[in-house]
Parts: sequence; C-alpha cells; structure tokens
Amino acid sequence: MDRKYCDIRKQKDLSIPLRHCLNRGHNFVSYSKGGNAGLNTRRSENEKWSGFIITMSAKFPGPEEEDYKSVVLHEYFHVYQHSHIHSKKRSERERLNQKNPWWGEDGAEYMTQLLYSRQKGARSGYLKEKMKRKLRSLKDIPYGKRGRIAYDLGTWFIAFIINKTSEEAYRVKFLRTSTQKDLKDLLPGISELHQRISSMNSTIPFLS
Repeated sequence: MDRKYCDIRKQKDLSIPLRHCLNRGHNFVSYSKGGNAGLNTRRSENEKWSGFIITMSAKFPGPEEEDYKSVVLHEYFHVYQHSHIHSKKRSERERLNQKNPWWGEDGAEYMTQLLYSRQKGARSGYLKEKMKRKLRSLKDIPYGKRGRIAYDLGTWFIAFIINKTSEEAYRVKFLRTSTQKDLKDLLPGISELHQRISSMNSTIPFLS
C-alpha cells in the first residue's frame, strides 16, 4: 500500500525521491501498528504538487467506534484551516497557522464536536457530554504524559471565543483574516487571556 501511494506521489511530482517517500515518518505501516489519524499537508517551495492527505487507521479509534466519525471531521477541519493559507513558504505558513496546539488543534476539536452534534443520528446531549468530559480533565495540568490536556483546555477556549462573538465570526471571518495577519495583531491580548484561563482551576465562571 505504501509503495502504491508513493508511485502515485511520484506521478504527481517527478522530483519526489521514491526512497524518501517510502521512509517517511508517518507511513501506512506506522499507522497500522500505532493507530490514530493525521493530516499530511503537502505544500512547499520544494514540491510542484500540493494537496492534503488524510490518513485514518483502523484503531485508536476504530471504524466501529463513535469517536471514529468525529476524528474524520477533526482532520477535515484541519484541511479547512490550512486551505486559508496560500503561501508555499514554510516560515510563512507556520507564522500564519500558529505553532500553538490550542490554535489549530483545539479550533478543529471544538468545531468537530459542535458539527458532529448536529448530524442526523447524533445522540441528544452529545456536545454537552463531550465538553463536560474535557472540563473534568482540567483539574490538573502537569507536563509529561498528560500534556495532552492542553487540547481540552484549548477546546474550551475556542468555545469561549465563539460564545463572546459568534460561530460565523470564528469559522469564517476569523480564520479568513487570521491568515493575513499575525494572531497577536488580530486579537491583542489573546495570549494573556489564554494564560489566565490556563491558570484557573476546575471552577470557571463563564462555562455555565
């Protein structure tokens, strides 16, 4: 499967070394063994072909699990985020996309849960249940293995931004504008606000 994928990549861009493609960090072998999902953004000054490649494994979560559906939405929302950035320069893309996990990951995570909760067949109270679960993980935020808690914190932060503005303001206007300006210029004080929320304990007034 990896070989077939790399053959197609080679057809799209003859400059891609086949060996480099086969030995890439996250290939189908690593996904089949370790599970999970991911988005591969192929857009740079060194490649002629640009595209977004989503890989969904068969475990963590598996296709039979409910979370599998929301993970698909999560990865596709990353495509939506990245599609606003047209530059091929790596430094420019990183500057506009922001390296902070809460910026990209948690924007995708909150919109994923929100959009999935609106799908036909989604159980009643789905969004509330998911957000409560994330809130419970914020009681203790250490470094190390539990550092992923930052994802839950950021999801609530995006919810806070939308609550103070609107879904359209974030999903359409904010993402469109943020790819043209530095985040610090777009929303003065946003980093300080995020730090204040990060320092709070499990009791956060605006969550009600």
